[in-house]
Amino acid sequence: MAHKIEVFMAYFKTRFDSEPKPRLHIGEAMGCWTYHTAIAEEIPVLEIAKNSTFDNILLELIKEAKEIASE
Repeated sequence: MAHKIEVFMAYFKTRFDSEPKPRLHIGEAMGCWTYHTAIAEEIPVLEIAKNSTFDNILLELIKEAKEIASE
């Protein structure tokens, strides 16, 4: 029962906090959307590169780059 009370107290403390949380600056938001767009455009390019090479080292690098971009 004490755990439930702690959860409710933590909720009310964060919900009615007197200090407003800082909003995301427009430049930061623009950077996030730019990064998202660049990654979204990179994945099809990596697929094209994967299907147009036979070099095993390059294929491993492309696979790793795609995994990183897909996270």
